[in-house]
Amino acid sequence: MRKMFIILAALLLLTPPQLVHAEHDQAYVGIEELLAESDEVDGTDAEGAESYAESGETYDDARESVTDSVSVESYADSENAYAATDEALAESVETDAETGESVAETGEANDYTGDPSSETAASLPFPDIRGHWAEEIIMQYADGGIINGFPDGTFRPDQPVTTAEFIVMVINSGTRVDEQGVRDWDEAFLERIVTQSKKNILKFAGHDFSYGDPWYQNYVDMAMNISLIGRFQFEEEYTKPLTREKAASIAVNFSMVYDGFIQNEYGDIAATIFKDFRHFSSMYARFAGKAAILGLMQGGPGGEFNPQRQLTRAEALTIISRIHDKSLREPAEIDLSPYPYAIVPGANGYPDQVHIFMNEKQKEVYEIIVQAVRHEDDFFSIQEFSSFYFYEDESQYERHMESRDLLDGLLRYDLGVGPLGSGFDLVIKATEETLDRYENILDILLESILYDDYIEAKLFILENYKKIHETEYITNYYSEKEVGDYKILISYFYREIPYFSIRFE
Repeated sequence: MRKMFIILAALLLLTPPQLVHAEHDQAYVGIEELLAESDEVDGTDAEGAESYAESGETYDDARESVTDSVSVESYADSENAYAATDEALAESVETDAETGESVAETGEANDYTGDPSSETAASLPFPDIRGHWAEEIIMQYADGGIINGFPDGTFRPDQPVTTAEFIVMVINSGTRVDEQGVRDWDEAFLERIVTQSKKNILKFAGHDFSYGDPWYQNYVDMAMNISLIGRFQFEEEYTKPLTREKAASIAVNFSMVYDGFIQNEYGDIAATIFKDFRHFSSMYARFAGKAAILGLMQGGPGGEFNPQRQLTRAEALTIISRIHDKSLREPAEIDLSPYPYAIVPGANGYPDQVHIFMNEKQKEVYEIIVQAVRHEDDFFSIQEFSSFYFYEDESQYERHMESRDLLDGLLRYDLGVGPLGSGFDLVIKATEETLDRYENILDILLESILYDDYIEAKLFILENYKKIHETEYITNYYSEKEVGDYKILISYFYREIPYFSIRFE
């Protein structure tokens, strides 16, 4: 009787369920190595890309009172804290933070392997989703063949989603099943991907949408091939419930083909909006930050992300629907006033992005180059993120872009410059014509970095150019010199034609 009274009291505190509306718009993939730019700057852009995603739940007053009382020092395991609250409530009753609705979890163990081969047509419609806050989203993805139910015909929306189930849901959301029952990438999905290179990765990296042994293996292999997940990121975890912080990594990687690259430093800063940002595992905080920036995931009413809490199957679909449909997102507002930053152009048609500089000097040099490029008509230049690339003419640039789409790794630009670490990186074609053509830009760059010491730096660069051209055969070349506040490091490499890499550290 006491248990029933506690359950009824908890339910009376909760708001009535509402229905979440889901549409369709965008989604997919990526970590840095394959996706974060074959469109990335060749050798000059040190930026990377990564991953993580969100559910979207809040907690009732009883649950908040427990989490709020846990200090950073005493915090050991959020799952234990929530388990203690569950005992007090006698049932797992939550308020969904994304929708403001009550969600009563079943509390049963997730002993289902997820093997769709054992499912039948009786799994649709799902009788246990009627009136659920995610009913419309669930039916949308069931109709599209994106999700499967359980052998008993249920969907179990409040049951924790496993890592394998989420990976399969995410990948399948970019596919369609034809009239013969064959699943492949949805052409409409591929068309929305901005760059050809990323389309090529999806189409040619190897994909098998059949079920393997274990049932999810082909999807896991595919997720690794397209850098949706790290090769060793989820070892021994595929059949275990997925936490919010790890879901964030997958969701952010998936969305990158639509939303473009988000700088890691920006993600790190964004993660600090969550009161429990110190409770993230390893490097997952930055992906929760990126998920908040994109509006894929938010925190609870108390300001916590709850990184260790398990994601439910309904919440998983909510995140995926936000990847596909930007109108469903609620991007977080991040205060960047304490940091040196600029809004920079995204590469290859991607939206503009925030770039965080490591120091005020980098931002100052960046702004000087922006102004200098605007007044130059003797060559073609393009800006990607915080880096600049210079070409003899537009046709040279077009050849460069073609090579990127083919992923041949060859450089086509004459000069590239951008921030690297706390300093700067410059890559220049090692020919006399290149030096003559871009002498004015080089002078502006060197003077903005070194002030009155720029002449000494220029002479050092010219001296090394001369050595290269006087040497018949070069395998390795390296030279360094202290000039002003910087150490200048010059190295040589060959990509069809010789290039210098000049770093200011």
